Amino acid sequence: SIVLVIFIVEIVVKLVAEGNQPLDFFRDAWNVFDFLIVVVGLMPFGGGAVTALRLVRLLRVLKLVRALPKLRILVMGLLKSLS
Repeated sequence: SIVLVIFIVEIVVKLVAEGNQPLDFFRDAWNVFDFLIVVVGLMPFGGGAVTALRLVRLLRVLKLVRALPKLRILVMGLLKSLS
């Protein structure tokens, strides 16, 4: 799927950005998490487990909501409109 390709490209870019120390990529827990999601996504089994992992990956976006007040306003408005 296109989403998996985007995740793979993201990981490759991050690994290349590490330069001479590509293993430094794995020092960040979020990078390890992203890497595991991509690896599981490439495995032949699918279904709910892979989808659940991808949904958990969205939790990273929630970190931005805390950091950016304007984004928080948008997300809160969206959530209120859904309820």
